[in-house]
Amino acid sequence: MLAAAKSPRFATLMFGALFIYLVAALFHLPTLFFMASGLMAAPIASYFLAAAGLARVRAERRLPPRLWPDERVEIELRIVNQAPLPKCLLLIDEHLPPGLEPDPAEPPNCVVPMLWGEPFVHRYPITARWRGRQRLAPVTATAVDAFDLLQARSVVGPADEVLVYPRTVDLSADVLTGAEENTSALPRHTAEGIDFRGTREYRPGDDLRRIHWRSTARHGKPVVVEYEEPTAADLFLVLDACAAHVWGDGPDNSFETGVTTVASLVRHELNRAAAVGAYLGSEAPVLLPMTDDRHRLRAFYEALALVEADARRSFGRVLEAAAEVAPRHTRVVVVTPGAAPGGDARETLAGLEALTRRQRNLTCAWLDPRGYPGAAPAGAALGFPAAAKGLGLTVYRIARGEVARGLLRAV
Repeated sequence: MLAAAKSPRFATLMFGALFIYLVAALFHLPTLFFMASGLMAAPIASYFLAAAGLARVRAERRLPPRLWPDERVEIELRIVNQAPLPKCLLLIDEHLPPGLEPDPAEPPNCVVPMLWGEPFVHRYPITARWRGRQRLAPVTATAVDAFDLLQARSVVGPADEVLVYPRTVDLSADVLTGAEENTSALPRHTAEGIDFRGTREYRPGDDLRRIHWRSTARHGKPVVVEYEEPTAADLFLVLDACAAHVWGDGPDNSFETGVTTVASLVRHELNRAAAVGAYLGSEAPVLLPMTDDRHRLRAFYEALALVEADARRSFGRVLEAAAEVAPRHTRVVVVTPGAAPGGDARETLAGLEALTRRQRNLTCAWLDPRGYPGAAPAGAALGFPAAAKGLGLTVYRIARGEVARGLLRAV
């Protein structure tokens, strides 16, 4: 789709053409009429010349589909110009989402010289900053005509997207998981259930004892047996994803701190050979039993990368639902600020009370609302830890900024 933009010279040319036309009308000079008509026709010819230079320009991006926060990668733009009248210069515009930060020294926009067939390759670095699905707008190209009167702009490349995983930190102590100190990573092993589920292609790291030799001979490549994974979990996390409970403005808010806490605990528990689960307020919990299956681990982090605060469900109801889906006799950690800005914590406390009737080993990770931009905590929010301890819960304080250093302090 072509669009046109006028340059400052366009207005000057039109004013001059109208002036010449007026002089020709006053003094009856036919030559000036032809001159004025030629000047008025110049923008039309200019536009078609610029559009012809974009007729067969195509661009494509090459970039990784997934990134970790603060990961720096290089995006490659390949531009091919097979237009019948290629322009000497094309301006390629890239519009990055706020979650992908360009390097000022190597900007994403570029000027492409005249090409015939051979692609022009432009590379520029980006750094992932925010988790979630980051959408890159379609690539656009701008061609300027020889008179610099009009600019033709066209979409020459598709839109793309990058999934940025949640941020994780190394926890300094297992304060939420029952251990006194952070132990070294233990070897992880594959959990096997008792029910046969099927077969799949061998992946690096699979136990060789699970190879199904008959299927391997039939398919001509290694095939392993899969069993139903056990649904129990050593640690079950419940994240407060209620939009009313978010403290702070922009990406620096309590909900993002909660996501970082959950992601860090998941990684920490997996390193200790523990099975983990999380309830993010959806219809079903996300369970990750003890496994070396990197595909399931990636799916787990993708779920955390895409979770968003939802205004449709109250956290009290989420806690009631978590009481039904959380495996029995497991450690449950509830990550929440407790109260909404300007509200009270009665609904959250009622949900925690319902959860304690089912789960004996229950811990609350309190997201301290103090310090977030635009947040002015009221007494109800600051009094939540004492009220939660009144229910017999162990409460840990997660302050803004401290989770980035792996600190989780008991209240």
